[in-house]
Amino acid sequence: LPVSLAFLLHPQISATVLNLPPLPPLDGSGAIAPWLSESARQRAYANTTVTFFVLFLALSFVPVINNAFWSTVFGINGLFGVPPELVRVGWNTYRFWD
Repeated sequence: LPVSLAFLLHPQISATVLNLPPLPPLDGSGAIAPWLSESARQRAYANTTVTFFVLFLALSFVPVINNAFWSTVFGINGLFGVPPELVRVGWNTYRFWD
């Protein structure tokens, strides 16, 4: 049970951390949108597809960004008392076909 809970908590924290930046395709953009001018808001929302694509490319292929993201996720997991080993065991158990 602890391995399952650790593994289930990990993607929830990952999704939360991923949605916090104030970029227009993400939920965090709602925090800054009221303070942007109408023209800035329209330009930002017009580029949401590109921003989303660039964000995922950066998370996948830029080691500094990838490491910062996963360090943050595992750090928050640690604040909840979830050891990284349990997440890894859960991941390995989930990927039974490897």
